[in-house]
Amino acid sequence: LDESAYIPEGNSKSFSALEWWKNNSLKFKVLSKIAADILAIPVS
Repeated sequence: LDESAYIPEGNSKSFSALEWWKNNSLKFKVLSKIAADILAIPVS
């Protein structure tokens, strides 16, 4: 993987992992599915 592809740019305090995966899901198809499982919040 290209290191620059997954290191946040700018202010890391405003970095959103969910937004990053939304923008890069096509680039990392398998990893984005794994991230969706990990970052999902249960309803109940």
